[in-house]
Amino acid sequence: MIIYPAIGFERRAVCQARTRRCPKEDGLESDPVKVALRFVDEGAEALHIIDLDGAVENVRKNNDVIRRITEQVAIPISVGGGIRTFEDAEALIGLGVDKIIIGTVALENRALLLRMIKAFSDQLVVSLDAKNGEVLTRGWLHSSKIRILEAAMDLESLGVRTIVVTDISKDGMLRGPNIGLYRELHGKTGLNIIASGGIASLEDIRALGRLSLYGAITGKALYERRFTLKEAITCLQSE
Repeated sequence: MIIYPAIGFERRAVCQARTRRCPKEDGLESDPVKVALRFVDEGAEALHIIDLDGAVENVRKNNDVIRRITEQVAIPISVGGGIRTFEDAEALIGLGVDKIIIGTVALENRALLLRMIKAFSDQLVVSLDAKNGEVLTRGWLHSSKIRILEAAMDLESLGVRTIVVTDISKDGMLRGPNIGLYRELHGKTGLNIIASGGIASLEDIRALGRLSLYGAITGKALYERRFTLKEAITCLQSE
């Protein structure tokens, strides 16, 4: 299982995606590039980057930051947040991004989704945010009325290979991931499943690793120093 340290940023400063609280307020490094390099030094195999400005304002104005990261980091980088057009996705691939992550647009614009699948193949990742088993869209404000397993199976049938799944009742709460949800999705689809939300301890990392998921995203626990990335990687290797 790949552990993806999360780097969310707005106005070019690292922030926690849910609370939008910036680590610089706690005396931590706020430059996204320096944070990325630190994670690489700790053994990161890949990075999960969220452009919070793009997600909220529908305007991509942090591509220069993303370019700086791709130029200085040799590991794969996944980027999400505000990717709503084919041109948005194409531009990020051109910057050296390994994978692009789309959310709402995947459920609401099937023609665009199919175009992206054809053009980007396994570089395309779809993010599904769920609450009580139902997929939410538009920044968690709109209920799609679609069950998450149904959505995942539909995406797989169209050719999507990888999904990020966030239980929003767990995200940023440090109360543990929704193991049952990930077990069901892993058991009933052939998708690469990346778990997101709720990781608070090394035991949570171990529990997800036992499911043989493709990956797990962790952010808040790292920034609050509940464990280091190196410790998380080591605990998986010792299983």
